[in-house]
Amino acid sequence: MFEGKAMKNLRGLVPLYAEPIHFLVAKGSNIKTIKDLKGKRVSVGAVGSGTEITVRTILKCAGLDPDKDIKPENLGLSDTAGAFADHNIDAALTVGALGIAGVVEIATMGTAEFRDMPADIIKKVSKELPYYLPFSIPANTYRNQSKPVKSLASWNVLITTDKLSADDAYKMTKALYDKKQDILNISSKLASMTPENIKYIQVPLHPGAQKYYKEIGALKK
Repeated sequence: MFEGKAMKNLRGLVPLYAEPIHFLVAKGSNIKTIKDLKGKRVSVGAVGSGTEITVRTILKCAGLDPDKDIKPENLGLSDTAGAFADHNIDAALTVGALGIAGVVEIATMGTAEFRDMPADIIKKVSKELPYYLPFSIPANTYRNQSKPVKSLASWNVLITTDKLSADDAYKMTKALYDKKQDILNISSKLASMTPENIKYIQVPLHPGAQKYYKEIGALKK
C-alpha cells in the first residue's frame, strides 16, 4: 500500500526491544533446517498476521511453496504450545519478544527444541524484509536452551514525524531513559532499550533525539 508513496517524514526516537523469529521443532525431530519442513505440519501464525507474512517469506527464501510444500496450521502462539503438547504439529515459526509467554510455555513443557536459522536464509530474508536484521537469542533465555540461537529480529522502535518539535523530541527521549527503571517494573522486555541499539533504527533520527544521544556520548558530536 505504500509503494510509490514513501513516508519520508518519519523520524526515530528510541529503540525499544527486538522481536526475534523463534524456529521450533518437535522434541526429537529430525528437522534440522528450514528446507526440512517440506511435507511437515507447521504452525505459521494466525491468518493475516505479521507472523504469517514473515513465515511465508522465510519459506519462499528456502525454496518452499508455503501453500503446497508444507501443511500449514494457522495457529496463534498459545494454540501452538498446545499443538506441540498434543503432537499435532512438527514445527513452528513464530515471532515475539524474548521471553514471550507462549515460547516460555513450550520450552518449560519440553515439547520442542530450538533450531538455528541458516545463514543463507538470514541473508535472503534480510534482503526481502529489510526491517529484519540478524539476531542471536542469548543462551538460557528459555529453559533447556543452553546455546545461543541464530535468528533474525525486527525491532520495535518509537517513531514520530518531522512535525514534532526538537524540544519535545529531546524531552521524550530523555524521559524514557531517565525513567527506565520505572518502565522495567511494568515490562522486563524493555531491558534492551539502550542507546547502543539506536543502530537498529532504520529511519532518520529526529534532531531532538540526536541532541540527547550526542549529550550522553552515544553519537559523535
